[in-house]
Amino acid sequence: GTGVVHDWETSAEIAASLKVPVILAGGLHPGNVTQAIEKVRPYAVDVSSGTETEGRKDPAKISSFLQAVRACPSLQ
Repeated sequence: GTGVVHDWETSAEIAASLKVPVILAGGLHPGNVTQAIEKVRPYAVDVSSGTETEGRKDPAKISSFLQAVRACPSLQ
């Protein structure tokens, strides 16, 4: 991925207006995924470069990302 974050407010409006599950992607990483989920309330999230270091998957970043997702208040 490019790692570019888009406007979550717009994503939230789109997700709320659709009658199908929405998968949120774009610029997600361990430091912002909780906020993104809370704002948009997607069915799922997709991550690529947000869990990489020097173009390779980073196990520590993947673990941090999963911990952040699991910590979302709306998923409790």
